[in-house]
Amino acid sequence: MIHIREMKKDEAELIRQIDRSEEIESVYLMRGDQLIQEQAGHETPGWSEAEQNQMISRFREVLEHGGHAYGAFDGVVLAGFGLLAADWRGKDHDHLQVDLMYVSRNYRRRAIGRRLMGCLKREAVSRGARYLYISSTETQSAVHFYQSSGSRLAEYRDPDLYELEPLDIHMTIELAQPVQGRLYDLVPMTRSYAEAIGTWIYPPPYSMYTIGSGAEELAEMLTGDYRAALDRSGELIGYICTGSAARVPGGYSRGLYHDDWLDLGLGLRPDLTGMGWGTGYVEEAVVYAMSGGPRKGLQLAVAAFNERAIQTYERSGFRYVEEFMSRGPAGDIPFVHMRRRV
Repeated sequence: MIHIREMKKDEAELIRQIDRSEEIESVYLMRGDQLIQEQAGHETPGWSEAEQNQMISRFREVLEHGGHAYGAFDGVVLAGFGLLAADWRGKDHDHLQVDLMYVSRNYRRRAIGRRLMGCLKREAVSRGARYLYISSTETQSAVHFYQSSGSRLAEYRDPDLYELEPLDIHMTIELAQPVQGRLYDLVPMTRSYAEAIGTWIYPPPYSMYTIGSGAEELAEMLTGDYRAALDRSGELIGYICTGSAARVPGGYSRGLYHDDWLDLGLGLRPDLTGMGWGTGYVEEAVVYAMSGGPRKGLQLAVAAFNERAIQTYERSGFRYVEEFMSRGPAGDIPFVHMRRRV
């Protein structure tokens, strides 16, 4: 299981474990304001010792100047890392730069980069940033990754970074801004709310959480087991479900479902995930769910790969009970059964 945590300056030498090598199918070039793709077809090797030393020095320097780093660990092995610089950029000095982002070759396509990016986004928001600035290498894989993370071509190219890397693709990501002291209202699900939720598309590997907008899916959300979650401005930001709507098929054969435990399920709008809003949202859901009468507590099932959600539930007092298999869109997958006593 991959564990994401903060990295310290004295861990810089672990960067030597990263395998940067990659087969480059195509690259992107800027022609004026247009992004042009060209075929490449070559192999980029791993870092030389000199390049490793340069990366390690850069990592340490950024942290010494107030930056922040997160690492993805497979046991003691560093599988990937992301580095956020502390210097303010942009015309309004409201951008923070993703200075480095790498995932080892054998660990790619496992959502590690997306999880690291989520950590950097949360850190940037906590520092008051409105945007991330990215000076991306021109490879197809790098550009596509940042685009899938919400980036677009920078309207204003940072002059210092552009002078340093004129061939890079300069991009920005607008950061969702949580409201201070955010409170949530859980209101009856309406057809308009259900239709909006049906349009939400979660990226891989979270695509199993996409509900869909078919007649059957809409009907399920209107059974009375679902509540819409609104922020203080009345904006739809998620939903919760209780009872049978929150159960997964494999839990029945494991005998997990009892009347003295209330089953709880939660969904957060895709563009708000990974932004640090989860704990407060879960707490609001817990308060609502437990208002319905005496129970031993709450229980939920979460896909075992969804470590981000598991950590959020743990911070909200849920504890691991067991793992079990249940049917998913692509076959049986492991789920984690968690409970919180009242």
